[in-house]
Amino acid sequence: MERFALIGVPIEQLSVEVGGHFSVCAYLGLDDVPGSGYERISCRVRLRAPGATPQLLAHLRERCRRSSPVGDSLAR
Repeated sequence: MERFALIGVPIEQLSVEVGGHFSVCAYLGLDDVPGSGYERISCRVRLRAPGATPQLLAHLRERCRRSSPVGDSLAR
């Protein structure tokens, strides 16, 4: 098994699930509706990092939140 590390956190497994509610009303020509596209997006991250402390994982989460171009795009 290949292992990766960021800021000293050994990561054995990582998965990301993203979902959302998509509105097609404007595409269907309905009047007086907000624009089409995603109205809500949710994200679930699962991480297996044996030996990592809760503080180290919190630091990793914050670092990823600040530096993720995908997260930045979704937030805007």
